[in-house]
Amino acid sequence: WSLAIIVIVIIFFYKFREKVFTLFYAPTATRLEKGVNAQQVMQEKKSVEVIAENLQIPWAIAFLPDDDLLVTQRPGTLQRIGKDKKVYPIEGVAHQGEGGLLGMTLHPRFNENHWIYMYLTTANGNGFKNRIERYRFENDRLVDKKIILENIPGAAYHDGGRIAFSPD
Repeated sequence: WSLAIIVIVIIFFYKFREKVFTLFYAPTATRLEKGVNAQQVMQEKKSVEVIAENLQIPWAIAFLPDDDLLVTQRPGTLQRIGKDKKVYPIEGVAHQGEGGLLGMTLHPRFNENHWIYMYLTTANGNGFKNRIERYRFENDRLVDKKIILENIPGAAYHDGGRIAFSPD
């Protein structure tokens, strides 16, 4: 009986999938005025400025105090975008599948301590581990590397990798 009930439920959800979908997944509100479509908004934009090209699987972005950007790239580099297009290789990154150099965040008091935190995948024997490293960004260089947390289980897929500081 339980198999018959499961089959009936599946058929019901399949047959009424559009109604079920709109019931549980209501569209999100838009910032467009009523009667305005996205095409009109795009036509009104004056210009678009390309600030970076040919990035290699960009993952996380952080804004520096001078308005430059730092972008992690999964193969293992940190790219500065702005007045300078400097690339900083990060040692020990294992870019396999969905792993690599993933999350990044600036310390809440970055202006005082210049700390940058990165989440990355590393090779470990026959497998993968993830870890969080901290660097000091000083004189346009990454110095004073320190491993903050290591041996986070890793894999070729679904390594996560977003990091952030909480408000408190």
